[in-house]
Amino acid sequence: MILKNLIMKVQGKNPGSQIKSKIRIFEIFGIRLLNRFIMATIGNAVLKVNPREKMPSYFVGHPFNIKSLLLTKKWLLFNEVVHLILIFFSAAIGCFFLEKGYGMGVIIIVLVIILNFILILMQWMNRIRIRGIISAINKRKHLSGNK
Repeated sequence: MILKNLIMKVQGKNPGSQIKSKIRIFEIFGIRLLNRFIMATIGNAVLKVNPREKMPSYFVGHPFNIKSLLLTKKWLLFNEVVHLILIFFSAAIGCFFLEKGYGMGVIIIVLVIILNFILILMQWMNRIRIRGIISAINKRKHLSGNK
């Protein structure tokens, strides 16, 4: 049974269960809950100021249009890279603070690094979810005969 599941995963027979198992890992670490909290607070505030239709990066067009999802996936990757760059800059500033003996500055920088790492994980989780949505849409189109 285990060997059969392993073979199916290697051959890519059941991508839906692979995506669900990856999302479960994020749920264990609380990333999904944090994502929902951020969208309920900061996300709603941003959407009041700048409606989703006017935002160039997220869900341009229809949220279940494959082109829109691919564009969103690219923006998520871009944001991941930005947060990674911020981690490197923060680490450099933290080294400077450590060298100068500013303990509180080092603590703040460590918190900034942790926050950026969590945001990278959120972007990663959302890209995995979008990949699952795209594969489900493609599967549905393939089953209905619309290509």
